[in-house]
Amino acid sequence: MINLEYIASRGLQSKCTIRIPYIPGYTDEKEVNEAVKFVRELGYQKLDIFKYKRTINNNEEDS
Repeated sequence: MINLEYIASRGLQSKCTIRIPYIPGYTDEKEVNEAVKFVRELGYQKLDIFKYKRTINNNEEDS
């Protein structure tokens, strides 16, 4: 958060894309919306909100 505020204080938001993950079982819609609100209030416009998908290496067992 401090880094985002620092970048915003320099007016460099347009040079950044902020990625906000939705991680099932860890984050919920409310938390994602709060994060979006926070970065928008700092002036960031380019956001990438995505659903985290766990990948499994075919050579390893899922643990």
